Amino acid sequence: MGFAHIRAIGAIALVIVPIAASAHEIGTTQAHAVFRKDHTYVIEVVTSRTSETDIRFDSLRVVPRVDVKSRGHVRFSGEIPQGAATFTWQYKRAYATYSLTLENEGHGDAVRQWLEADQRSAPFPLAGDVVPPTRRQVVRQYLELGFTHIVPYGLDHILFVLGIFLLSTKLKPVLTQVTAFTIAHSITLGL
Repeated sequence: MGFAHIRAIGAIALVIVPIAASAHEIGTTQAHAVFRKDHTYVIEVVTSRTSETDIRFDSLRVVPRVDVKSRGHVRFSGEIPQGAATFTWQYKRAYATYSLTLENEGHGDAVRQWLEADQRSAPFPLAGDVVPPTRRQVVRQYLELGFTHIVPYGLDHILFVLGIFLLSTKLKPVLTQVTAFTIAHSITLGL
């Protein structure tokens, strides 16, 4: 083997070794996201680098609370926006392939995604009970509860108001008593 062959092998090694060293290296980064039923999220990241993340619910970027628990262990947390349907994650400082584990609290198995360096994760669907309801949903829920409180389950209320009406022939005392009953009942329900 001559000097030209050794130089050619050396040149090939200089090209192939760095490519092989960087191909699908599994780094030291790990991320685990949990979406809780109290409408919050917690993302635990174990890494050897400082954190630079892009956390989104649907397309809305959120700014998390960041707690450095120990060297190389960072926790991101915060409120899930109202009505959010999906979550995406991007760790901009990752330099190798790493796993992102995602789970909706109380909904079975976790999902694992393998991300290449600073790649954005695929959208992860959030369970309905981890997302806080919108104002419209809250109003609708209270209207439904108020209606069912009277119509199918409120026969005692209807009989009470009917009894007040039958005991008095004048409209003003009936309205005063019904109003007082409604205010008192609302206070007790509020308490």
